[in-house]
Amino acid sequence: MNSLLRKIRWKLLYLIKHLFYVSGKSWNDFYGWMLDYQDRKITIDDILTKKGPTHRYKGLWHWEKGEDYLKYMVKHGLKPEHVVFDFGCGYGRCTIPLLRNQSKKGQYIGSEISKKRLKIAEDWIQRENLTDRNYQLVFSKQEDLPFLEDDSLDITWVLSVFNHMPNKTLENTLKAISKKMKAGGLLFAYYVEDDSATKSVKFFPRSESVMSGLLNKHGFKVQSLEDWEAEYDEENRSKITKMMLGTKI
Repeated sequence: MNSLLRKIRWKLLYLIKHLFYVSGKSWNDFYGWMLDYQDRKITIDDILTKKGPTHRYKGLWHWEKGEDYLKYMVKHGLKPEHVVFDFGCGYGRCTIPLLRNQSKKGQYIGSEISKKRLKIAEDWIQRENLTDRNYQLVFSKQEDLPFLEDDSLDITWVLSVFNHMPNKTLENTLKAISKKMKAGGLLFAYYVEDDSATKSVKFFPRSESVMSGLLNKHGFKVQSLEDWEAEYDEENRSKITKMMLGTKI
């Protein structure tokens, strides 16, 4: 029965996506709607105390991983005074550690296409008494990232976002990110590589050669980070996450 319900759910999502497209809406409009719907009952207390649905105890909802991600960014070049863009910041898993690490000269900008997740992030910032830090949380579905200044970013952190973007949206977004970054700035590009996987309504795996080609095309010198701790999908162990570092030329 669970398998049948899952199939029905995916078919409905494909239909809803089609309806968004024929009405002139974008991928970001559709995916933002989907995130808001699936997380409509979630609060920051649910996340921090693990009272949400069982399948969300790990992965995205493993909030403690934010500290590990901060250490990883520091290891590869993040400094407290940097201007950091957290693209697809979600409920704030990396937001909180980055704000704690921030110096008076630093700045944090987090963007989301989900109003619900952005609200949770703001709630968490207030809960941690970090509202005095230099930060912005931005709700935007625009691929050209108009809320950012050109040549302004030292670090761009992208975790589990590119793998949820179809090709055209990814291309437009990478073009915009490149324009907003300083020369020598660092783009942390997380992606999922699985040659055997078929694309779904929300999942777009890509090979290392495809990802490096896209980053090169948009002005980045590319390095695959071998020290990234690979994470596997629980339902299909062949899906592996990777991290690519792009230095803006």
